[in-house]
Amino acid sequence: MRLSRENESSDSQRDFYRQITESIRVLKRNDQMLHNLMLMEFWSIVRTMDELNTGFWSQYMKNHQQVSQQRLKQWQAEKEAAQTQRSPSFSRSSSPFESEEEAKNVQQQMSERIALFSDIIGDERSPTRRQIRESSHENS
Repeated sequence: MRLSRENESSDSQRDFYRQITESIRVLKRNDQMLHNLMLMEFWSIVRTMDELNTGFWSQYMKNHQQVSQQRLKQWQAEKEAAQTQRSPSFSRSSSPFESEEEAKNVQQQMSERIALFSDIIGDERSPTRRQIRESSHENS
């Protein structure tokens, strides 16, 4: 009984895969046929236009080449811009802070945070917030 259920499920899976494979094959064939029809329409339009306006095809190809080159340059510029945005700049020409005063304020804030954290964890070696405040007032 159990084997028959397993066989039935494996057969149904095989049938399902066959149906999927057949559907994919039909879609590919229809897509290729549509592609061929579009190519025939394109060539018939080009031939008609070239008969009506001599040199149409050469002008079209020249324009197509120019547009392709412009698009390629634009794509390369976008790619280079994306790469420069991703790569970090390791060399700084100036401080990230506006002034020395701002740098001192940031340094003091960081010292206070370290002292607060040290108070919380009970580290005896670290300076307390009071000691940091006193030293910052003496420096000012």
